[in-house]
Amino acid sequence: MSVPRADVLARLPKSAADHAAQIMSHFDRLAVCINTGTNIPGVATPNGQAAFLFLLTSALASAIRLSYGRMIWLALPYTITMTFTGLAATWFLL
Repeated sequence: MSVPRADVLARLPKSAADHAAQIMSHFDRLAVCINTGTNIPGVATPNGQAAFLFLLTSALASAIRLSYGRMIWLALPYTITMTFTGLAATWFLL
């Protein structure tokens, strides 16, 4: 059974409710930072990109000279873009 935060905070004394709301806000921001920090590098690597892995395991890989190192090189712009976007979003929106 899930209880909305507002209901939980309404049952607490005023000073405790204010402190609990502040702690909840801090943990919300911390969760976003952790999620951003772990998901962006995972997606920005060739292992996180299913299309690259599909090509690497297909017969087409040798025809287009696709190797694991080449996949990393191709994923580099995406990695840089996603890293800076995540950093900017975390810094300015949180």
